[in-house]
Amino acid sequence: MLKLWQGLGYYSRARNLHFSAKHISENLNSVFPKNFKDLLQLKGVGDYTASAISSICYEESVAVVDGNVYRVLARYFGIDTPINTTEGVKQFKTLATSLLPLQIWVITTRLSWSLDLDNASLNRLYVVNAP
Repeated sequence: MLKLWQGLGYYSRARNLHFSAKHISENLNSVFPKNFKDLLQLKGVGDYTASAISSICYEESVAVVDGNVYRVLARYFGIDTPINTTEGVKQFKTLATSLLPLQIWVITTRLSWSLDLDNASLNRLYVVNAP
């Protein structure tokens, strides 16, 4: 596996991917985890990845929170808690989750309309259009 990743960097990701693939094959009867909690048990899978997979693939109501989401929520709700603290991470994740499902207002120069999106659709929209 590492030979295939040679020159790409991210060697710890390759090792974690290999470890998790073996774990799924040997201990989970080759069945990939289907919820946020179980995805977090895979080596190298953190909150963001588990949230994205569980909400997009399995329509679990879990907010996908990254730096952009932190900034938007902090500005919109006037939150001063630093995002790089345990308290901040927990506060923003809780807030983002409480907003699901979310009604998004789309405003363009010619037209504005409201889209009612379920959690999976919202996260697909965000992940696909992320910079």
